[in-house]
Amino acid sequence: MRKLLALMGMAVKQNDEITVQVEGDDEAACAEAIEKFLKENF
Repeated sequence: MRKLLALMGMAVKQNDEITVQVEGDDEAACAEAIEKFLKENF
């Protein structure tokens, strides 16, 4: 979650292209949640 907040602080604007890497046992669920969040908020 800290890194997501850091991403938000990077001034990413709508239509900017970013790459997000997730690792761990629940990486698929995390990637889906991050993608959903970004699509709904940026």
